[in-house]
Amino acid sequence: MVTTLGSQLSLQLTALVLRVADPTPEPEDVKAGWPALGLFLLLVGFVVFLFFSLVKRLRNVETARKTGVYGDAPETDGTPNETGADPAVDPATEPGGDPSGERGDAPPTPRA
Repeated sequence: MVTTLGSQLSLQLTALVLRVADPTPEPEDVKAGWPALGLFLLLVGFVVFLFFSLVKRLRNVETARKTGVYGDAPETDGTPNETGADPAVDPATEPGGDPSGERGDAPPTPRA
């Protein structure tokens, strides 16, 4: 009983002290003003800048991933290259391939 009465009394005393120490301003005295609007617009502009910067960085990462920078195999668009050969196959190491690395329609040179 004593602790309940003491806690209620301390709550009422705290509310009274707060009411006296921090009076609520009148509605006509409260205004945000032009500096607050300028700061808000500045922050909005900064967020828009960060958004476009993020989009640019993500495009760079996607391009790097497609070219194989991160260790993955480079992606192709599905069209064959101009020679029609597989770009992953080295003709110098293939059986019957030209070890000189030259390509063309010339017949292979005989070896002695």
